[in-house]
Amino acid sequence: LKLSYRSDVEVPGQDLQNVHEDNFFLSFRRGKFDKIYYKEALALTYTRENESHFSWQTGLQRNFITPGGVLNFQKWDAPTNSFVHLRSINSDEAFVGFRYAPNEEFFQGKTYRRRIVNQYPVFRFQYRFGHADDKGNTFNYHFVMANVFKRFYLTPVGHTDVSLEAGRLFNKVPYPLLITHHANQTMSYQAESFNMMNNLEFVSDKYASFNMTHFFDGFFLNKIPLVKKLKLRELLTFKALYGGLDDDNLPQHNKKLYLFPKQEATQQSYIHSFVPGTPYMEASVGVSNIFKVLRIDLIRRLNYLNHPDVSTYGVRFKLKFEF
Repeated sequence: LKLSYRSDVEVPGQDLQNVHEDNFFLSFRRGKFDKIYYKEALALTYTRENESHFSWQTGLQRNFITPGGVLNFQKWDAPTNSFVHLRSINSDEAFVGFRYAPNEEFFQGKTYRRRIVNQYPVFRFQYRFGHADDKGNTFNYHFVMANVFKRFYLTPVGHTDVSLEAGRLFNKVPYPLLITHHANQTMSYQAESFNMMNNLEFVSDKYASFNMTHFFDGFFLNKIPLVKKLKLRELLTFKALYGGLDDDNLPQHNKKLYLFPKQEATQQSYIHSFVPGTPYMEASVGVSNIFKVLRIDLIRRLNYLNHPDVSTYGVRFKLKFEF
C-alpha cells in the first residue's frame, strides 16, 4: 500500500519511469524544450504479488494539470461567442492492472530487485476510468491497454527482445487527456520510447506498437582481431507505431474540446495525426559494452520527415553496467 504526492514539470510523452543510470545524458536535449505541463498528482496504490508470479495493482489518482511553455488550453465559449483560455484541468482516475510473468527470476539485493530476463513471456493489462473537469465541461473516459514482451534466443547469432502493445481510449476528451506517445528529445537512449519523435508530436485514442531489439552479443565484432578484446556487442532495433483519432476527439468537430496548440509563426499545429495506413517508424544500429558501461546508437527516422523541427538521423547514448 503506497500513498504518494508529486509536483513536477512534466513533458508530454516523456517517459522517465525506467531511467535510472543515464541521468547525465538526460541533461542534454535536442530541439526546443518548450512544451510542458505543470502537474500535481496525488495517488493511493495497492499492489499484490503472488508466488505464481501473477500480480495486480489498483488505486486512485487525482491530477491537476496546468499548461506551460507554448501550450495552452483554449476552447470555444458559446455564451461569449469567442475563444477563451483555461488555467487548468483536473482529473480523477481509478485504475486496475494485472501482470503475469511465468517462471520469472530476480537478482535480489537488500533494498532493490532486478529482473533477470529469460525466454518466458511477460503479459500486462491495464484499465483506467477517469473523470475530468475544467470548470465548464466534464469528461468521462475509459482506457484499456495490453502488452506482451518476449525474448527469443537465436543461438549462435544472439537474442531478440520483442514487445507488442495496443491501447484504446473510449469517449471524447481534450488533448491533454489523449494518449500521448512516448517520445524522447534528450540525448539518452530510451528503450521504451521513440527516440527520434518530438514531444507531443503524435496523440491518439487508439494505437498499436511494435518494438524489436536484436542483440548480436559480439557475433561479428568478436571475429575481428584486436577488436574482440574489447568485448563490444552490436545490436539492431526497429520500432513502429500506428494510431488514430476519432472525429469526436478532433477540436474542429467538437467545440467542447481544446484547440490543438499551434506555432505562432506558421500557425501549424504541434500535434499531428497519423496518415491512414502509414505507421511512424524508426530504426537504429548500435554498439554496447563500451568500457563496460556505455551504449551508443545511430538512429534513423524512416518517415513523417515533413513535420517541423525533425531530424532524419540522431545519435543517442545510454549508461548501463554490463558484465
